[in-house]
Amino acid sequence: MLRSPNAPQANTLSILDIDEFVREYEELPPRARVVLHLKAAAGPYAEKDILSRAASAVKIPLPDGKTLTSNVIGDVIADAKRSGLWDEMNDPGSQVRHHVNVAAFNDPQRDLYIRAVEATQRHDSYYYYDQV
Repeated sequence: MLRSPNAPQANTLSILDIDEFVREYEELPPRARVVLHLKAAAGPYAEKDILSRAASAVKIPLPDGKTLTSNVIGDVIADAKRSGLWDEMNDPGSQVRHHVNVAAFNDPQRDLYIRAVEATQRHDSYYYYDQV
């Protein structure tokens, strides 16, 4: 049975779509993966503002030796939105998000991502830094 291109489409991903998003994630440059790992630590509803605050609260090193900045975060988010990967990262039940979460958990900087996200939730940053 042929489907009309104007017919409503189901809002589910096929296995091929999931594999394509996972492949896209795996092929990302390391700095983009740092941003997505921070996103995984922050949760599905965290957007650029939260990720930027987290990156400024705790200096997160990038593989090239530089520090993660709001500009890098913005560039990665823009690219991920264009490809649809960002939507997958925002879906709490996404298998693609699960794959990135596992990778983030295995990232040697995972504790740093968690501390950065926790710092965004503290009202008194001096209190937080005294506890580290």
